[in-house]
Amino acid sequence: MAVWGNLFDNKFQYRADVMNGRNDSASSPKSNLRYSVRGHVSLLEPETGYGYKGTYMGEKTVLTLGAGYQFENDVAFADTVAQTGSVDYSAWTADLFFEYPDFDLGTFTFSAAYTDYDLDDSFKSANPDSGAIDLAGEKNGSYFKAGYMLPDTPLQLFTRYESWSFAQLNGVIDQDVEWLGAGFNYYFRDQALKLTMEYSQTQFDREVVGSEDFDTLTAQLQVNF
Repeated sequence: MAVWGNLFDNKFQYRADVMNGRNDSASSPKSNLRYSVRGHVSLLEPETGYGYKGTYMGEKTVLTLGAGYQFENDVAFADTVAQTGSVDYSAWTADLFFEYPDFDLGTFTFSAAYTDYDLDDSFKSANPDSGAIDLAGEKNGSYFKAGYMLPDTPLQLFTRYESWSFAQLNGVIDQDVEWLGAGFNYYFRDQALKLTMEYSQTQFDREVVGSEDFDTLTAQLQVNF
C-alpha cells in the first residue's frame, strides 16, 4: 500500500509505503511488514509523478533534492543453523537531480546519490543468512552521473561513476568496488523506446577468486507502454 501526494504548489512531494516483508519462516524469525518513507523538494520546476525520469528531453529546468528511509525488523536469523538471534534491516538515501536545457547548446543533466544499508553486522555471525551478506548485505555507496543531450536530436551522451564499500563480498571483509561507465541513449517517440550502448569498468580494491576486475559492453533496448 502506498500513499503519496504533492504539497505547496507541487514543490514538495511525500510518499509512504507499506509492503510485505521477508516472510519465509525458514529464514526469518518473524513475518513483518517493510516500511518506507520518502520526500523531495523541487527548487525549480516540479517533479510531480510517482516515478522519476532520467531526462525531461529539454522540456523542464529541474533541481530536486530528495531523501528516503526504509526498515524491516527481524528480517533474518543471526545464526541460520541454530535459527537463533534476529537481524533488523534499515536503509537510507539522499539524492539530487539537476537538468538545464538550453535551446542553442542542448540539455545538461547531473544526478548524484548516497545510500547506506544496515543489517546489524550479520556478516560477523558464524552462520549468516546468505540473503543478508555479500551484494545484499551491509554496504554504503554513492554515484554521480552527467549527461548531455544534443539540441534538436534525442541523443544523450552520459558518463557514470559509482563507489561502493561492502561489509563482506565474496569472502573479503571491507571490500571496496569502483565502477565507471560511459555511453549514449537514443530516444524514439519521446521516451516510449530507448536504445542504450554502454562500456564500463569494474575494479575491486582487493582482487580474489570471484572478484577480479572486468570490463563490460552493454546493449539495451527499453520499451515503455
